Amino acid sequence: MRPSTRLAWIARPDILVALVLSAALAIVAVGCDDREEAAAARETMLTARIDSLHEQARLSESLRDSLRAVIANLEASVSHELSLPDLEFLKKRGLGNPVVELFDDLAKHPEVFPANVPSKPWVYRPDRSRTVVLSRNWMFTVISDGHYEREALLKYVIEGPGLIRWECVRQE
Repeated sequence: MRPSTRLAWIARPDILVALVLSAALAIVAVGCDDREEAAAARETMLTARIDSLHEQARLSESLRDSLRAVIANLEASVSHELSLPDLEFLKKRGLGNPVVELFDDLAKHPEVFPANVPSKPWVYRPDRSRTVVLSRNWMFTVISDGHYEREALLKYVIEGPGLIRWECVRQE
C-alpha cells in the first residue's frame, strides 16, 4: 500500500524540517510585528507624557513667576505714615529704604515680643502686609504664630548702621 500523496511530506524529513521552520518563522514574524506595534504605541504614549510634563513645567514656571510678583507686591505693601522729614531723618541714619529695612530688622528679632517667652514652643512673627511705620521712632504691627494674632506697638531707635534697638511698648 502506497502512502497517500497528501501525507507524503511527512515521510521526508527535509520537508518536515522546512515546514516546522516556516511555522516558527511565521510565529516569530507575527511576534515581531506585535512587538514593533507595542514599541510604537509605547513611544507614542511616552511622547505624549513628555509633552504633558513640558506643559506642566511651563504652567509651574508661570505660577512661580506670578507668586513672585505677588510676594514682591506684598513686600512693597508695608505701609508707612512717615512724614517727609521723618523719612529723610531715617535715610540720614543709614536706612536706604527705611520701611523695608525696619521691617526686615524687626523680623530678625522675635524676642522683642513679650509673647515669645522661652517656655512657649511657638514664635510670634510680624506680618509684613499689616505693618505700619508711623514715625521716626514708632511702628505698629500685627504679629502671628500661625494660629493666633496680636497687635503690637513698637518703639525703635537707630543706634548706627545696621543697629536698631527695639522695644515692645504694648502688645494685645
